[in-house]
Amino acid sequence: MQIEFLQEYIELAQCLNFTEAANRCNITQPALSKHLVALEKELGTQLVLRDRHKVELTQAGHMLLREALDICERWNRVRKDIGKAATVPILRIGGLLQNSRVLWLVSSVLGADEYGDESITCTYNQTYSKPFVDLLREQELDLVFAYQNSEQQEDDSDEFVSVPVFDDPFVVVVSADHPFAQLDELHMEDLQESTLIHLSGSYYSWGWDQVEAVCLRHGFKPQERMALMQPELDYSLVDIGSDALVLSRSALTGQLFTRMKSRACIPVVDDDAHFSICAIHRKDDPSSSLALFMSRLERYKSEDWQQSD
Repeated sequence: MQIEFLQEYIELAQCLNFTEAANRCNITQPALSKHLVALEKELGTQLVLRDRHKVELTQAGHMLLREALDICERWNRVRKDIGKAATVPILRIGGLLQNSRVLWLVSSVLGADEYGDESITCTYNQTYSKPFVDLLREQELDLVFAYQNSEQQEDDSDEFVSVPVFDDPFVVVVSADHPFAQLDELHMEDLQESTLIHLSGSYYSWGWDQVEAVCLRHGFKPQERMALMQPELDYSLVDIGSDALVLSRSALTGQLFTRMKSRACIPVVDDDAHFSICAIHRKDDPSSSLALFMSRLERYKSEDWQQSD
């Protein structure tokens, strides 16, 4: 069935005159009659009754008119939306997409339609072979979500815009026989004599930088042990041994070890014991998709989503 035939049928059904309907549709009357026959053949029923004096719809014709109006309205809306989407560049997003709260935030901002904005088309880039800012600098991405403290924001201020979106509290993961496992909460000073696991790779590098910076603010440089970890793997695969692993609270979502008796997760309660997650983009990026996304993000920052995990 061709949508044009339905549109022509609507004109005919509304004016009940073949000549007038053909003129409205800018086609010949024989062409209109041919298209009507094609519709009736496809639907297997007569839609229009006509003689020398009048044209009228059958019961099936009245039913088709109601449905055709709805179908054509939706079709026109789809064409309009697609036309708008074609003028808006694709937004390339990357960074901490393994973080459940970041992914929830991105999905919420992209899906927001209560403000009547244009839609945003995006792609997700899961490249972890280089630091996220390098992906921005080399224009492989338009926007990244990454850990960044105030010092890093200041250092990059000439090149990037960094917008803080939320703080993700520290949680210390230890084996069940570790002395910490019996505690309900920890302070940063409690970690001074512990060896902290430093996960390697560009995906984790900024996270470790923030852990180290908080330790230094509390008067000690952390003892560290390097451990290889791929971003897509479960943290239960990390060999913790007698050491401690500092993760963000939202990173615990869906992790196997949170349901294992062999591990314990203890929150760190100091006010500054958190990862600062920011949305970062190039200062000189003229993308309309990026501007729309950041505008929506600013609205979300002032609303209740920040209160939920």
